[in-house]
Amino acid sequence: MNHLQRQGQMSPWDLAGESAFVERTDLCSRDSFEELPNHQDVCEHVLGGLSFALADTMSLEGFTTGFGHPIWKESHQAEEVTATGVRRALNAGATLLGKTVVGEFSYSLKSENPHYPMLPNPCPGFQDRSIGGSCSGGALAVATR
Repeated sequence: MNHLQRQGQMSPWDLAGESAFVERTDLCSRDSFEELPNHQDVCEHVLGGLSFALADTMSLEGFTTGFGHPIWKESHQAEEVTATGVRRALNAGATLLGKTVVGEFSYSLKSENPHYPMLPNPCPGFQDRSIGGSCSGGALAVATR
C-alpha cells in the first residue's frame, strides 16, 4: 500500500481507512472529514474542527470494545457508556473517526497482532520499521492525517 501512496494512487485517508481502523464510527464520513472546518472557522467549541481516533481499548457507547481480539469482541456486548475522556472530547466538538487497531490485548512492542494485517509505515524510507507498538492503528491514523 505504501507504494500506492507514494505514486499518488492512495491518499492518507485511504491508507488509514484500509489499515488503521478496526471499526469506523458513523460520526464522520470521508466527505465530511475532508470538509472539516479549519480552526479559524470554529469558535463555538474548544475542540471544534479537530478529529481523533480511539484505540480499541476504550469504551464507546453502542460499540463493542475488542482489545485487538476479534473473538473477544464477538463474545461481548456493546458498551453501554462512553469513557469519560472520550465523552468530554465529543462534547467539546471533536469528531471521532473510529476505533483503531491495537496489539492483541495491547501486548505488542512491534505492532504485531495475529488477527490483523501488519500496519504499513507511511513514512518514505521507513517502511521496514514498526508504526507504533500496541497503539499502531492510532499512530497510523495520526501519521496519515
